[in-house]
Amino acid sequence: MKNTNHKTGAVILAAGESSRMKQPKALLMFNEGIRFIDKIIHEFDSFGCGEIVIVANSAIRNEIKNTDRIKVAVNEHPELGRFSSIKVGLKELRLSDSCFIHNVDNPFISSGTLKSLHKSKFENGYVYPAYSGLGGHPILICENMIRKIVSEESNDLNFRDYLSDFNSKEIDVKDVAVTVNINTISDYVQYFNR
Repeated sequence: MKNTNHKTGAVILAAGESSRMKQPKALLMFNEGIRFIDKIIHEFDSFGCGEIVIVANSAIRNEIKNTDRIKVAVNEHPELGRFSSIKVGLKELRLSDSCFIHNVDNPFISSGTLKSLHKSKFENGYVYPAYSGLGGHPILICENMIRKIVSEESNDLNFRDYLSDFNSKEIDVKDVAVTVNINTISDYVQYFNR
């Protein structure tokens, strides 16, 4: 792990049941010896995130190692959906004044995109990448949003709807991969020829 001065954290969402994929997406191979989760962690680490929290389900919790800056948090109720996983992850942050929220089904994230988002962050909302007008992943939320989500009483809100209460800024990027999700076996075959 490299040293960092960033007070920016990352929450990587990997607690879903992957029912369409029929195997945990976090453990799919990105390339020889590198799983999706390893590739994503590498990009956030290369960017310099001070804290990285992987929200997993109990089935894969032991497949990801905790380190000084990487913590695995288990969502005991993944059936409640993405918002509950986001809350679980954000509660684990200690020092962050902003946080990336990223889904494990998009392993193509790059540290360059993370830098573009970080340069454009603002104090009262979130930023997200877009390619040719199509929104993508990850989003970068401000400290105020972190506090509001953590203190939210409900655990099963629709995150997309929840975001509509906050200011947002679209950041144009030249990487179509920010819009790609690997949700099914056919998606995986299409992008990885496996």
